[in-house]
Amino acid sequence: MQLLKFSAIWCPACLIMNNRYNQIQEKYKLNITEYDYDLNHEEVTKYQIGKTLPVVIIVDEKGQEIKRIVGELSLKKLEQQIEELL
Repeated sequence: MQLLKFSAIWCPACLIMNNRYNQIQEKYKLNITEYDYDLNHEEVTKYQIGKTLPVVIIVDEKGQEIKRIVGELSLKKLEQQIEELL
């Protein structure tokens, strides 16, 4: 399982979620690939990110999307989302 994280430096929710995703990464030993909304146009288009950030797409070992998390979540809610997939 891999997480693809789309965020931007001007996004307040992204700044808040960065720390939470770092905690999730450490706790569950997840691989997170980060993309900048303004710099990674090809990936933003490919994954149809839209205007609400941050977006985290969880993909399986074949690269197929299995879950999409959009916006700001509490650490507890985020952990619940991840644990459902483990």
